[in-house]
Parts: sequence; structure tokens; C-alpha cells
Amino acid sequence: MMFGEEHMKYTCEATQKFEPMAEELVPFLLSLLRECNRISKEVDAMHKEQETAKGERLSYQELQMLFQEKERRVMVLAKEKCTDELLALGCNSSFGGDGEYGYVDRDFELIFTMKSGKKATIETRFYKVSHYQSRHLFVLKLTEDGWRIHEKKYGYYGHGDDTWYKDKI
Repeated sequence: MMFGEEHMKYTCEATQKFEPMAEELVPFLLSLLRECNRISKEVDAMHKEQETAKGERLSYQELQMLFQEKERRVMVLAKEKCTDELLALGCNSSFGGDGEYGYVDRDFELIFTMKSGKKATIETRFYKVSHYQSRHLFVLKLTEDGWRIHEKKYGYYGHGDDTWYKDKI
């Protein structure tokens, strides 16, 4: 059970020199993903409570306030782990269901790649509730402030589609 993750299938594609870096960088990323997912679930619970109290669906403005609350809270966390370039994109504005990173508490695959001392990539592969074979790619960069998540992309796999799409944290 690598990194204490019983739900994770781990593959290391780093050169032998950089294999030990996975023990620092994988938990660094997974802790952020879990915290972002926790916030998403809390905002979803607030959404359900407000709709129950109101007895009807929330208005567009009320939903916007919830999205802003989620973004504010995620950005506080992300500021400690992401580069300014990634932060400038904002955060994923969805909440509810299993959350953007709910897969970290289910079965998922993680591929760690590192070929230089200044950059690493971590790819996660998972099934969405919709049964799509989905994946995220996180590019981590060594900065003057230490390791930071510099880029996030998403894509699909298993159908010959190797396209990556730029994404927010």
C-alpha cells in the first residue's frame, strides 16, 4: 500500500534518481485534492440545506454566492500549493455529487513521472459516475518557494483520445 492509499494503483515512471521524490510530491498533491473535495461537499451540503429551508430551488444569484464561497475557500488552500499562473485561472466552480476529486477516496490509478529535478507530472486515472474513463494531469514545478502545482489538465483515455485540455484547480 504505497503512500497509505489502499484505493490507489501506483505506477512510477520516474528515472531511478527521482523515484524517491514521489514520497514527497504524491502526498503533497493528494492532500490538496482531498481538501478541495471536502470543501466541495460542504458547499453542496449548504446548497441542500438552503433549498430545504427555502422549499424551492435557489435562484441564480444564490447559487452564484455558493460558487463564490467554494472558490474563496479553495483558493485559500491552493495559494499554499499552486503557482500564481494556475491560481490566475481560478478554481473549478462545480460542486455536488462526488466532487471534482472524489476519486481519491475510491479506486484510481496514479502515474508519477519525473525526469529532471525541476518538474514532475502526476496523472490520475479514474471512472466518473457517468462511467467515462477520465484523467487529470498535474504538472508540479520546483519554484523559489518550493514545489508548486503549476498546471492542471483533464482528458479521457481508453478510446484512442490522447488530448489534454487546460483546466483550473
